[in-house]
Amino acid sequence: MATIYLNSCYFNPAVSFAFLIRKEINLKTFLQYILTQLIGALLGVVLVGLVTDQWQVLSQNQLAMANPDLFDLLKGLLFEAILTFLLVLTIFKTTKDLDTNKFAGLII
Repeated sequence: MATIYLNSCYFNPAVSFAFLIRKEINLKTFLQYILTQLIGALLGVVLVGLVTDQWQVLSQNQLAMANPDLFDLLKGLLFEAILTFLLVLTIFKTTKDLDTNKFAGLII
């Protein structure tokens, strides 16, 4: 959200989807955001792989492998849904009025 003053982009597809649902962006803009977010994610994976030279680790969840009883698919999805909801809620509440809330980027 720190870049919202520059071009209104969002780095998280869930946030882009939430803004689409609220009709704050149109479908064309949403699809452009999703495409660039996917490209950015792929470039991030390549960068981490090049820097660490550990490609096999990138596809593994080390915490779940260490203790498979700690996380299963349902718990992981529920945890992700709750955190995504909190992220989107925080963004909506702090960016409601960007003119008066100069700390939105810091809060998010």
